[in-house]
Amino acid sequence: MGNTITLIIFGGALVAALGVALTVLAFKAPAPTDADLAVERLDAYSRVEPPLNLSAQEANLSFRERVLLPFLEQIARVIGRRTPEASMNQLQRTLMLAGRPLGLSPGEFIAVRYVVAGLGGLGGALLGLAVGGLTYALIGGAVFALISYLMPKLLLGSRVKRAQKEIRLSLPDAMDLMSVCVESGLTFEGAMTKVAERYSNRLGLEFAQVMSEIRLGRQRREAMANLGDRTGVDEVNSFAQAVIQSDALGTGIARVLRIQSEELRRKRRQRAQEQGAKASLKMLFPMVLFIFPALWIVLLGPAVLLLLKEF
Repeated sequence: MGNTITLIIFGGALVAALGVALTVLAFKAPAPTDADLAVERLDAYSRVEPPLNLSAQEANLSFRERVLLPFLEQIARVIGRRTPEASMNQLQRTLMLAGRPLGLSPGEFIAVRYVVAGLGGLGGALLGLAVGGLTYALIGGAVFALISYLMPKLLLGSRVKRAQKEIRLSLPDAMDLMSVCVESGLTFEGAMTKVAERYSNRLGLEFAQVMSEIRLGRQRREAMANLGDRTGVDEVNSFAQAVIQSDALGTGIARVLRIQSEELRRKRRQRAQEQGAKASLKMLFPMVLFIFPALWIVLLGPAVLLLLKEF
């Protein structure tokens, strides 16, 4: 009796286990075939979200990068096709010496001038219309447009002069450093690299550009000639021509650097003496305009008051 009950319990458990296994297999998803995988992939590609006006990357850009720069690029392409190549190359050198303000290319800089002139003319016309009438609006628009058109070029010229002055002042010390480095065993390129690492001003950037050109395969003569033409500084051009001549004749570069250092120091001393001689002449105009009238008022003021009291 006991064995019969045990067999019944064991058989019921086995039947229940078989039922559970059959139920799981019945509800299990079938293995995907190749056709099913193809259909699934086609469905994934066919589910295309509706396009947006701006992508997420464009939406994160600033108004300058999203609107102003593309607008200037369009104008720059039109101007670049109509401007002589020589003028564009000259403007490119000027922009490079000025440090590429706002990262503008030559065409974009010309486009900025036209856009600023248009905005200045519009502002001057509105101001003249508010002050007077149509005649004032025309005059104000023309004057403000002309001033706005010339202003970017004047600002660029001031930056170029400041960069040239910075190069001219730091060049003698750079020549001393290069001379010491070459005499201690470094090559000319190694000495120029030391100067580029030491000086973080415009001269260091120009020397770094020369080294980049040499590493890219350009000859030293061409790189130094480009340095003299690019900076527009007489002292740098003289130094570049001396290096080119030394490279062509095979003379020692250390002697050339020593001579250039002495020559640059002599020119800097002469320039300081010249500026000191001009100081007295420059002080004359403020004295005549501001100091002498006040002095005459202090000296002759009481006498004038007494004369007015008498008469």
